[in-house]
Parts: sequence; C-alpha cells; structure tokens
Amino acid sequence: MSVIEEIRTKADIIDIVSSYISLNQSGKYFKSICPFHSEKTPSFIVNPDRQSWHCFGACGTGGDVFSFVMRIESIGFGESIKFLANKTGVKLKEKDNDLKFKELYEANLIALRFFQDNLNSKNAKYANEYLVKRGIDTETARMFNLGLSSGDLLSYLKTNGVKENTAESVGLIKKFDSGYRDFFKGRLMFPIHDWKGNVIGFGARSLDDSIPKYVNTPATSLFDKKSILYGLNLAHGSIKKSKKAIIVEGYMDVIAAHQKGYSNVVASMGTAITKQQVGALKFIGNEFILALDADFAGQEATLRSLDSAWELIGNSQSLNKKSFSNGNNTPFSLKIAEVPQGQDPDELIRKDFKKWEFIIDNSEPLIDYLIRILSLKIDIKSGEGKMQLVKNVFPLITSIDNFFDQDKYIRILSKKLEVSESSVRSSFSSLKNNNNDYRKKGDLHLISNLNPKIEGQLEKYVLCLLLDNPEFKEDILEYSPENFSNSEYKEIFIRWRNSPNIDQLNNNLDGYLTNLLNELLSNKPVSLDMKQKKHALFECLNRLERDHLLELQKEILSTKHEKIPPPRDLEDKIIELNKLIKKSFLKR
Repeated sequence: MSVIEEIRTKADIIDIVSSYISLNQSGKYFKSICPFHSEKTPSFIVNPDRQSWHCFGACGTGGDVFSFVMRIESIGFGESIKFLANKTGVKLKEKDNDLKFKELYEANLIALRFFQDNLNSKNAKYANEYLVKRGIDTETARMFNLGLSSGDLLSYLKTNGVKENTAESVGLIKKFDSGYRDFFKGRLMFPIHDWKGNVIGFGARSLDDSIPKYVNTPATSLFDKKSILYGLNLAHGSIKKSKKAIIVEGYMDVIAAHQKGYSNVVASMGTAITKQQVGALKFIGNEFILALDADFAGQEATLRSLDSAWELIGNSQSLNKKSFSNGNNTPFSLKIAEVPQGQDPDELIRKDFKKWEFIIDNSEPLIDYLIRILSLKIDIKSGEGKMQLVKNVFPLITSIDNFFDQDKYIRILSKKLEVSESSVRSSFSSLKNNNNDYRKKGDLHLISNLNPKIEGQLEKYVLCLLLDNPEFKEDILEYSPENFSNSEYKEIFIRWRNSPNIDQLNNNLDGYLTNLLNELLSNKPVSLDMKQKKHALFECLNRLERDHLLELQKEILSTKHEKIPPPRDLEDKIIELNKLIKKSFLKR
C-alpha cells in the first residue's frame, strides 16, 4: 500500500473537515456554510461514503480529503500528504534525497549569514550608501536579508562544514583552472527564498558598473528561475488573505513596494511570467495584476507573460472557462497596470507613491488591454488583420459567463475594427464551429468494457492515453479537472496540462507523485490508431463527466428536506445539473 493510499484509508473526511467548520447531518450526508466563500445558505456538502466534499455555491468545486486540505491550508499536494500523515499517524520515511536537499539548504543558509555579516561590517560603507541612495532603509534591508559578497566565502564555508562540491552544486562557488572562486564576488546580495522561507538561491547586483549588472544563481536542484517568484515568502500571507497578487519584474520593485506597505507584491525576476510561477500562486490567490513598463519592451514582456503562462496570444483554442482557472474552478481575474514610460515600479513608488496607488487601483482588465495593445501591433485596416485580432480575443470574450459583459466587449471590438457587431458575432460563430470539429465522433465505443465502479480505472486510463499522446493536449484544454475524483490523478492531470513535456512534468510533481507518474507511463494503452485513441479518450472523458454530474445530483437531492423547498441558489444549481446531465447523455 502506498503512502497516499494508507493516508486515505486512515483520514476520515468528516473528522478532518469538522476540525475547521461545523457540520450538520442531513440524511446520510453532512452540510455546512462553505469555508471558501461568503454565503448565508449552506451549500457545502460532505459525503462520508465516498469520502468527498463539494461546494454547490460560488466555488463550484470539490474533491477528496487531500484537495480539502490543499485548499483550506493553501498548500500543494506534497504538503497535504505531510499534513495528513501527521494527523493520521502515518510515518513518512525520510529518503536519501531529502537528506541531500537538507545539506544544500544548509549551505545556502550559511552563505546567507556570511553575506549579512559582510553588509553589517565597517568595510561595507559603499554598499550601504547604495542602499540609502535607492531609498532602502535598514529595517527593509533586514527583512529581505540583503547582504554583500566580499571576503573569503570559500574559507567561511569550509570552516562551517560545507564541502566544496556542495557549495559548487548550489552555485555559490565556481571552479576555474586556478581553483574555486566566489561566484558573486563584490556584489550586493538578494537572497531568494521559496514560499516556505528556505534559501534556494541568490540574485546579485554589481556595485561598480561591471557587466552584467545582475546575475542569479545558475540552475541547480534547488533553484529554477522559471519556477520562482521573488518575495513570495514574505507576500504569501498577504496574498492568501487578500486573494490578490501584484507581479512586477525586479528585486528592487518588490522591496520598494513592501517598504511602502504593499506586502502582496512579488517579482518574476526580469522574465516573462511562466506557468510554473502561476502555479506557485494559484492556491493562494485568484486576482493578479501585472505591473510592467508601458514602453515597447514592457508591452512585449506582458504579451510574452500571457502567452507562456496562459497560452492566450495567437491560439484561439487555448482558453476557455475551464482552462483559465486555478484547478479549483475559481476563475482568475487578470489585470494590467502600466507604469509610465521611462519609469519602473521601484522609481514610481519612491518618487510618486500616490500615482502608483492610482495605477494599481485602476489597472486595466485583460481583454481591454489586449484589444488596445494588439490593435496597435496588427494591421486592423486589412481584412486579414481584423480576423487576426478577433481570433486572439475570441477565447477570452466567449469564456465570460455574463452575457451582458460578452455583449459589451463585442461592441468594443466592433468599434475598434470599424465593422458591424453582426460581423463580429458571425466571426465568433465560425470560430466556435471550428473549435468543435474535434468533438465529432463516429460509432466507436472502445472503452465500453471499462468498469466505472472500479475506483480510478477510468481516470487512470485517461491519464495513460494523454501521457502517451501529448498531441491531444490542445483538444482537452476545456476539460474540467473537477471530474477527477482522486486528488493524485487530478494533480497529475493539471500539472500535465501546464507542462511542455514529460521531463518538465516530472520535475514539477511533488515527490510522492513521481512513482505514480512512472507507473502511468509504463502502462501503455491498448494498441489503437490515432483516430481510435481520440474516440476512446473522449468517450472516457464524457463518462467521467457524466458520473461526476450524476453523483453531484444525487448529493444535492439527498440533502433536500421533502417539505422545505430549496433556496433559490440551490434550486438553480439543480436545474443546471439536470441540463448538464442531459447534455452529457446526448454526447454518447
């Protein structure tokens, strides 16, 4: 029995959930006010038989005991395993790999003390004068653990028990023909932490105008620039509380913002926002503001961020209600705050803080920004250019649930393109039909022998097909992870969807899921041609969706009192479920 299975058998969901909220029994189910959103009428239902939970209100999400802990504690899957293992008394074995990582973390921590001591020494006058010039006070410098790389780092590391090969493996020193040397010598040091506060690397700025101005720790087993957000360890609590994150580019931008009280600011460290960085935020927030420069380079950085993180630009099939979410079915609110041309957030915050506040408070919704910026980059006077702009914003506009908001953006788009609203709607219909072509099915039912009653069999089969056929990714972006009942399968599905390849998926997974991934990769699906595989995939996905909807219908109806009509929101949910179930049977 795996650790995950052992925890699942020992962790009773009623005990775990009731330690956070008060549950009231309703038939064989339990109900409560949802802990994840404000409501007056209980819409949160726990099913002890299936060991599952679901919110039928604004959240519209659910799962098992792992997903509940992940959401209530704002932690990842691996952390939920440790949390529940502690609750249930399941012992987790410390692996050799864990001991190795402890050694690497310790090396960085010892180096951090060395850098901080240097900055506080009499010989660091020039470095401290630079901080004063940049408006960074002593308290803020201490909060961000700023330091200075001077003196003999290698001797200090050796004295404190750090081996040369360990120091080299975390990027603190570099080997040359003459021997090892301090990689950051003579630079102002910016320690980079993971969200839990572990020092995983360093950023460094030259103080003598040497090139390059900034350098980072090279890629190591601890440090992957694409996966890290600078300042997240300090911003985590604020983002979790407010559900809002402001994303800037540089270290100084974050430091200046925090010093002025904007404690929910993090930085992508000068790169376009990546999927991995979004993944670091998705469990704690759902409202993101990109605060980037208004010049051409800033606009390009913004578009690259949107392209790489959410695959919005130039791909009319990449975005929809299900894919543009945090895996918990909570949609992201994404806005753009353009800093005045010629300035960066650091300078603006220090020189004109009120203007910074105004820009953040009046940040531009994503669709408005894209229509405005892309219309400047595309020749919208030509028919081809008009169609290109429509293709770029079509997925966003059609993903909006509110019909009136959709209508508003269609009017904005038609005005920008100088065409009639009917022309825009006609283009949308054409694109929608093209996107649905892959849904056309023949009369093959290749998974009819799979027994949905066997826990996880369909989910496992779907993942095997997807892992074996990465070209199907574009076809299933709209498929909701909520249809997976097991958190481990759901987690692999979400991470697979957001990973460019299997190697990256493996790197992105928590260690406890690596064995499961290897098992899925070794289980090759039955030999079929590509057409048959796609039919089998969609039949499986449809059955998973239908089973999920039927289970939700059963739960919500079982908690109704026969003499008391349900409140309006639950009544609407019942009607919606009935429509979706009917639609799912028509797909067969």
